[in-house]
Amino acid sequence: MSKKTKEERIVEQLRLLESIKGVGFLIAITLMCEIGHFTAFKKPKQLFAYFGLDPSVSQSGNFNGSRMKISKLDSRLALRVIHMVAVQSIGITKNGVPKNPVLREFYLKKCKSRKPKMVAL
Repeated sequence: MSKKTKEERIVEQLRLLESIKGVGFLIAITLMCEIGHFTAFKKPKQLFAYFGLDPSVSQSGNFNGSRMKISKLDSRLALRVIHMVAVQSIGITKNGVPKNPVLREFYLKKCKSRKPKMVAL
């Protein structure tokens, strides 16, 4: 079995990203430029934190803050791209058909449970 070249691995990653609904070539390329190679992250949580989507912790002594926000520490461009993909995923077509029915249903369920729209997104 032959090893894949660097270019073949990049093309394979681009195709995997493009297989996600709402992710086109431009978004896939942008993510690849921001991230590099996904093998740089050993755990999904590391990739999540790289995008700045992990909650920030407000803690001092015995005080634990209950109102947490996302940290937004790293790549602004990658965070914008992820936001665009999320918005596209929960959207509907001109015919009123959800683009991604599973994610749209999950989003609407979260909105009904009194989550703010941006939190649900």
